[in-house]
Amino acid sequence: MKYEQVSLATPHGFAFKLTCYWKTQLKEDADPRQWPIILIFPGSGFVQMTEREAEPIALAFSAQGYQTVVVDYNLLDRGPIYPNAIDVGLTALQYAQDQGPKHYGDAHKIILMGFSAGAHVAALTNAFGKDESYLQEHGFGSESLTSALQVLGYPVIDLAAGFPATRDEAS
Repeated sequence: MKYEQVSLATPHGFAFKLTCYWKTQLKEDADPRQWPIILIFPGSGFVQMTEREAEPIALAFSAQGYQTVVVDYNLLDRGPIYPNAIDVGLTALQYAQDQGPKHYGDAHKIILMGFSAGAHVAALTNAFGKDESYLQEHGFGSESLTSALQVLGYPVIDLAAGFPATRDEAS
């Protein structure tokens, strides 16, 4: 397995990181297949990324034949959630489409998987990835940018419920 940390920036310059877990080819038993890619958005309450929904999830799915990438989307202490989190999701998706095939990942079988606030970001990534005017306005061009599938674990889908304003409120 190739473990790789990648520093990226959205088209408007918001910096973030990806942690990639790429299955590598074995020389004695090469398998030329392209594997589905899962972009994992851990839960956070938008205040602190939970570790239990990052590397453990990535490794579990990697063991089942997926290429996995953990997305370190922005939290409240790094500026406004919107539109930064959406743009991070879209940039990560674009990276997986462009770079995944170099690591035996299938650019047509990308799954967005998120938990809690991360599920919210994953859902918004797919929703805004279909919005041509949003894509153009935010520097992604006009071509649709969506995943083949999304998996949302206990997603934040009711914005009227509110978000914690501080770490203490999130505990």
